[in-house]
Amino acid sequence: MWWRKTDRSSWQAGLRVRLSGVAYNAKAGAIIMIDEEPVYLLGLKAWDESVLGQQVRVEGIIDKKEIFPVSEPDLTMQSMETRPWVLREYKIK
Repeated sequence: MWWRKTDRSSWQAGLRVRLSGVAYNAKAGAIIMIDEEPVYLLGLKAWDESVLGQQVRVEGIIDKKEIFPVSEPDLTMQSMETRPWVLREYKIK
């Protein structure tokens, strides 16, 4: 079953999803922004310059994964999500 971006409240780790968002590069890798929330594409370090800022569609398996290293408790990190949504086994359409 495929879930579209508008069904984000129904996302659960391991679900196959079809996402549409804007391509950006972040420090931890390539992302697509969906309603102001980043979704990281596992294994993709950066988008090609020709894709940056463009609308993209990606299909894959949504998951939560710790991608930001946190070595010790830090007050500035308490409000930061260290397990953001990621997309694995994806295909860029």
